[in-house]
Amino acid sequence: MRHFFHKGVATILLFLSGCYGKISGTLPPPQQLSQQQNFCVGAAKVDITPIPGIAMGGYSIVGTTGRGYWTRLYARTIYFRDTKGHSFAMVSCDLWSVSGGLADRIAELVKKHGKPLAREQIILAATHTHHSPGNFSTSPMYNEFASYRKGFDNNLFDFFAQRIAQSIVQAIESSKPATVSFSQKKIPALVRNRSLDAFLLNVDRNAILSKNAQLTIEKKLDFPQEAYHAVDAELSLIHCREIATNKTIAAAGFFAVHPTVMGAKTEVYHADLFGIATQIAEQHLQKKEDAQPIVALFNGAEGDISPNWEKRDRRNAMLLGEKLAHGLTHLLDEPQQNIANTDIQYRFENINLVKRCFQLKNIERCTAEKPSVGVATLGGATDGRSRLHSFLWREHVKGTRNEQQGTKQPPNNPLRMELPFIARFVLDSLMGQIVPPKDCPLGVYQLGDIVLATLPGEFTTTQGSRIRQAIAKEIPGKVLTIGLANEYISYFTTPEEYEVQHYEGASTLYGPFSGVFIEKELQRIAINKDATPKRTTSKKYAYHPGPHRKFQLQDIGSEPYLLDSGLGNLVQDLESGKPMRNYPQFTWNDILPPWPPKPQQHVTPYVKIQVQKEGKWSDFKIDGVAENDRGIHFVTILLKATGKDSKWGVIWMPTSKMKIDLPLRFCVKKIDGQQVYSRIFSYN
Repeated sequence: MRHFFHKGVATILLFLSGCYGKISGTLPPPQQLSQQQNFCVGAAKVDITPIPGIAMGGYSIVGTTGRGYWTRLYARTIYFRDTKGHSFAMVSCDLWSVSGGLADRIAELVKKHGKPLAREQIILAATHTHHSPGNFSTSPMYNEFASYRKGFDNNLFDFFAQRIAQSIVQAIESSKPATVSFSQKKIPALVRNRSLDAFLLNVDRNAILSKNAQLTIEKKLDFPQEAYHAVDAELSLIHCREIATNKTIAAAGFFAVHPTVMGAKTEVYHADLFGIATQIAEQHLQKKEDAQPIVALFNGAEGDISPNWEKRDRRNAMLLGEKLAHGLTHLLDEPQQNIANTDIQYRFENINLVKRCFQLKNIERCTAEKPSVGVATLGGATDGRSRLHSFLWREHVKGTRNEQQGTKQPPNNPLRMELPFIARFVLDSLMGQIVPPKDCPLGVYQLGDIVLATLPGEFTTTQGSRIRQAIAKEIPGKVLTIGLANEYISYFTTPEEYEVQHYEGASTLYGPFSGVFIEKELQRIAINKDATPKRTTSKKYAYHPGPHRKFQLQDIGSEPYLLDSGLGNLVQDLESGKPMRNYPQFTWNDILPPWPPKPQQHVTPYVKIQVQKEGKWSDFKIDGVAENDRGIHFVTILLKATGKDSKWGVIWMPTSKMKIDLPLRFCVKKIDGQQVYSRIFSYN
């Protein structure tokens, strides 16, 4: 009770001290571009790794602070423009989520850079790594609960907005005549359904199970065989090649999985499963085509789908990342037929989720007026239990059925007791902090016969399948869903799945029929044949993200005893999975990173390995790819930050198969631009 009292007092003090603020601006209308002879594609990849010291989002109260980075976080943008002057951009961000306010600010910044791309023409999607910073949402709920520290950091919000906008601008500027092809491949044994009991209640479950009946499986943990078939195992790829050279400009992959392999206590930023797969695929193309193409992965309806991990460590992340990368490279390498029709159309609407009623089987159904989470939310997903699951907060706890939230029981009273008035008042006040977004941006985009539909959160496999089928009835072609796009409003299940009150159903905020409502709205938007939006005037936007806070370098805590302290599930031998402490490492002193930075300023150092040959030092490469911290073999840690300077360390984790007898050294480009070198070492 004392914690709740102190929390309430702190909130009041924040309010009185003016630490609340709003994010606001103006969105310019879409512009019609001139016609041109060729269909064009552009792509860009921008580093969005922030300073260490920020709490990571996605794992909520069991998460931790990022003390450095393993794989860098990126925004990867692919821009399309057809011969009639229609265009749109797809952006994949290595973030746990994106908010509507972030998408709006990015669109505003793109326009300020002089690029004619409006909000309606941008698909901004998160990969959903749980090891990216939290606390930049324009929704108070996620700034309150998504990470273990509370508050909205305006510096972080502006950093992401500027860097992501920069990726869009660079993609537009790099566009060139291109061809586009499309292919698909099922990836076996990569994913499993973590909520099988709920899935099996769906009336259309057999259609999904039979579609995957021939998939080979690798049983891990205690999941039954059906869990490996109750998934969307399809990897889809849009492959863009430059006409002049036939080299890859970019490729967009689409795969549905909750991509969190590494555990909650991993203390560094990284892009997890998707980051590994895209890095390997990009390196494959670099070696094959002697170019710098971009491979972006977009998530799908992944709400009940987990990677098929056995342990939450780097070994499992690498094994599964390599499996996904193999699927990508297979599709990238196979001969593909170009898409005949590359005409672009798009429809975009901002809809309200609160108390929206519609007809379902001749019965009026409505979304909830008041959002709520259920008991099982606090207990965690089936293969990611929180400590609270051992007590009272677990699946199947239901309350008295009501029209708005069905059988959901609020988590403030898991035993469903008759509570005294004062207890109800305190608990209801806490529940009142659940204020998710009410407005939901939805878009349907066509690239010839490819149809892309955006989903504002985490949709289950079956609900995603139903949405694709509903859109396919209206638009012929291949329908793909992009999850966690343009806004994040938690989970969406089918009404059947919601009834079970597993983690996914308990986390569906606007009631049992909210997923069906999104399905019907996307179908309605798809029916609208007037493809070019009619907005001709500027539009104001405003968001209230809640109490503010400023994260800083000192939030990493005191200097660890050893460089790899706390990183046992990351700094390990990939063959055995055991922690390994004899990898090459190096430490150095540096200036404090600029924060908030200017648009082009570096906020992290840059590390690479150099090799000495015939008395000369050069960048060390493996199979033609430079070994540096843009890849997947380095972990860089901020060890200490004072008011004047900082101390950093790096660990190089090459594969055990690598043998080299030549002298090696670390080369670090410090934040201030100076270079420093380690002592010479060997690795064999």
